Amino acid sequence: MIMKSFGQRLKELRKEVGVSQSYLADHIGVSAQSVSNWECDNTMPDISQIVPLASLLSVSTDYLLGVGNNESTDKAELEKAIDKIWATYSVNTIADNADLLVYKQYKEYLKKYPLDYIVKTKCAYAIKDFLYVSAVRKKFDIAESYFEELWTECDRMLRLVCENCTMPEVQMDAENCLIELLLLKNKYTEAKGIAGKLPDTFGIKDQALRRIFCAEAVFTKAYEKQNNACKIMFRDYVNALFYRAKILSDDPGCKEKDALAAWDEMTTASKSLIDLYLTPSDLAVNAYEKNPYCFLITSYTSKSNFLLQKRRIEEALICAENACNVSIEMLLWVKENCSDPQILSDVSFFAEHTPNWCWKWAGEEKSKGLLSNARFLNHVERINRHLQQNQGQID
Repeated sequence: MIMKSFGQRLKELRKEVGVSQSYLADHIGVSAQSVSNWECDNTMPDISQIVPLASLLSVSTDYLLGVGNNESTDKAELEKAIDKIWATYSVNTIADNADLLVYKQYKEYLKKYPLDYIVKTKCAYAIKDFLYVSAVRKKFDIAESYFEELWTECDRMLRLVCENCTMPEVQMDAENCLIELLLLKNKYTEAKGIAGKLPDTFGIKDQALRRIFCAEAVFTKAYEKQNNACKIMFRDYVNALFYRAKILSDDPGCKEKDALAAWDEMTTASKSLIDLYLTPSDLAVNAYEKNPYCFLITSYTSKSNFLLQKRRIEEALICAENACNVSIEMLLWVKENCSDPQILSDVSFFAEHTPNWCWKWAGEEKSKGLLSNARFLNHVERINRHLQQNQGQID
C-alpha cells in the first residue's frame, strides 16, 4: 500500500470534516496560503501547530503525521474489546450502558483511523441505539441537551459516510441508520427522501418505507410496503432454492435423494409463492422472475431432466406432466387477468417451450422414453391447442 503524504492526509481529513482551508487557517492562527502549501506538500506546519490541527480534525497526532499506526492489529483489538462489552453490560440501564461504552471504544479508534467508514457507521449505530432505548423504549431518562448532542454527532457521522463512502453496502447501512435517527425526531419527509434513494432489490427500499409509515402510524401504507418487501424476498428465496438444487444436480458426487429433495423444496415454495403473491401488476414482458408460475414450471422441468439423466423415465414423465399442466394454468390465468397482448405473447413463449425444457438438459438420447410417450405427447398437443386459441388475442 502506498503511504499518503502529510498533505494528502490533511486535505482528505479537512474535506471529511467539512471545513475550508480558511476555516482551518483561522483556528490555527496561520494564513489560508499556509494551509494550501501544507496540503500541496510544499511546506510542513510547525511542530507547535500539529496538536491544534489534530484536535480540530478529531484525530490523533500519530494519524495526522502518519506514524505509529497498525490498522489490522488495532482493529482486532477493537473487536475483542467490543465483544467483551456486549458480553458484560446491558443496553437497558444508564449505568455502564453497553451502547455508550461501545460508542466510546469506536470513537477512540476513529481518532486514529477517521476514514474507516465501516467503524464510523457502527459507532453511529451505537449512538442511535442508545437514543432509541431512551426515547422509544423508555428504559432510562437522559437530559434533552445530552440527547441533542448525541443526535447531532450521530447525524454528522452518518452523513459523512453517505457522502464519502464508496462501498455500497456500508453506504446503505448508514442510510438506513440515518432514517432511524431521523424518525427519533419525527422527520418523516426527510426520512422518505433518503429511503427513496435506496435500491429496490431484496426489499431494501420497501422495508425502509415500512419503518417510516409505522412511525407515522399510517399502517395501511406500512402493510403495503412490507407486503411488497416480503414478495421480493420470497422470490429471491425461491430463486436461491433453484440454484441450490441445480448445483446438487450437477454434482456427480451428490446423492440422488438430496437433489430430488432440493427440487421438491423449490416446488413447495413456488406453490406458496403463487398462493401468496400472484398478482397481475407484476406481469411484464421478459420478467419471468416476477411470475411465480415460471418458478413452479422450472422446478418441474428441472427435476424431469435430472430424473431422465438417472433413467427414471416414469418419474420424469410425472414431472413433465405437472410442468405442462401448470403452463396451461398459467396461460389461462394470464388470459383472464391481463389484457396486454405483448405479455400474453411472452407468457405463451414460455408455455410453448415448456415441453422442450422437460428434457433438453438431459439430452435426446436419455429422453427417448419421454419423447415417444403418448401421455407426454398428449400434453404437448394440449398446450398447442391453448396457444392457438390465444393467437387471436395476441394478434
